[in-house]
Amino acid sequence: MKKNRLILFFTVILLFITSISCDAPRENPVDPNNTENRLSSISGVVKSHGYPFTPISNADVFWKNNNILIQTDEDGKYSIPNVIKKNGWLTFECVGYSADSVFINWKENGAVANEIFLNSKPQLDSLEFFSVVENRFQFNQKYSIRIRARVTDYEGVNDIVNVLIENEELALLKVLTYDHTQDFYEGTLTLNELKITSLNEIIGKNFKVLVKDLEDKVFTVGITNIKRIINEEVELILPINNGTVTKPFKLSWKRFTPGYSFKYKVEIFTNETSPSLVYSKYDIAKDSISLLVNSEFEGSNYFWVIWAIDEFENQSRSKPGSFIIGN
Repeated sequence: MKKNRLILFFTVILLFITSISCDAPRENPVDPNNTENRLSSISGVVKSHGYPFTPISNADVFWKNNNILIQTDEDGKYSIPNVIKKNGWLTFECVGYSADSVFINWKENGAVANEIFLNSKPQLDSLEFFSVVENRFQFNQKYSIRIRARVTDYEGVNDIVNVLIENEELALLKVLTYDHTQDFYEGTLTLNELKITSLNEIIGKNFKVLVKDLEDKVFTVGITNIKRIINEEVELILPINNGTVTKPFKLSWKRFTPGYSFKYKVEIFTNETSPSLVYSKYDIAKDSISLLVNSEFEGSNYFWVIWAIDEFENQSRSKPGSFIIGN
């Protein structure tokens, strides 16, 4: 009898506890019976912007709401489980690509899956940035800066709109011209454009190479400067002043000793209103003081110049020397 009473007592207690438990609010966010489940997941894949839309591995994916940072796998895929369904920004970053982001608006979504395409940053493959001094008669000199840059967009879609050279201190921003035949962006800066009276004023000042794309984003792809201005001039000896030579003939000049490493370049042009280059010789050793020319030219009136070019491609050109090729 006593045993039956104990069984009845514990049965009542169990039913009471069960009734309380059933009536309790379900606040556990992962409880499958909770109709207001506040957790879900975000997943997707990150690919390159241009065809063939290659998956990008090791891209950073950041869910700011929960301060969660993960990386995409070798297939460009990512997954963030158990995130609170609160609207917020999901950002994507990877070395060599422009960062991007999407706003996640859960609404009635149980989970979010998306496909993101990152635009690769343009790359500077090569850059020439050097000073040019052209010596003329009556102690006249022409000064300029030359720029040649090769810039590439590696994802297969060329969205480069402009390549520019900039110097904020000089308030300079100039668009370079694209040479389709050489695949270079190039330009020339004069003293007037630079708003200076001597190229020596810009030695050591940094110039930025900028790229603007179709989305109006601007990238700094390189920084360069001028390290030297060659103000010294190589002096010609012969031939000059319409002197007559016969083939083969020798060009000669005074030894040039500026105190730094350099090489010579010789050029011969037709002596007419619009001169044409008919001969050039590069990489002539700095110890040279003459050059034998044994080439066939049409006509008889020509002039020649010699350049001194240092290890940074800075250049100084001699005054021209005219000559006539006799029979």
